[in-house]
Amino acid sequence: MIKRIRFIVLLAPLVWATSFSAEEAGEPSAAERITAAAAEHRSKLDFDGDVFSGPAWQRLVAEGAAAQFVLVGEEHGIAENPKLVAQLFTELALRLNREFELPKV
Repeated sequence: MIKRIRFIVLLAPLVWATSFSAEEAGEPSAAERITAAAAEHRSKLDFDGDVFSGPAWQRLVAEGAAAQFVLVGEEHGIAENPKLVAQLFTELALRLNREFELPKV
């Protein structure tokens, strides 16, 4: 625990100095770069209460079909997340003609 705190304390001035010099030079901050990248790569996901669709859905299915593994991260407390994953894996199973096994937690 003490080593971790020391590391954070030693790292903080480096992060501050790096962000200060970038802002001083007129460059966007890390938060601004992340926000810009997110805005550039966002896509619309439609949900009518039963079925997902739209450009983001099409990309999820295409990327999932081309991938060897699919990892889903989610924010807890959103009711649509399990529905999205269920529909995605059902669609992938149909497209790839295979079954998926979800780990039991």
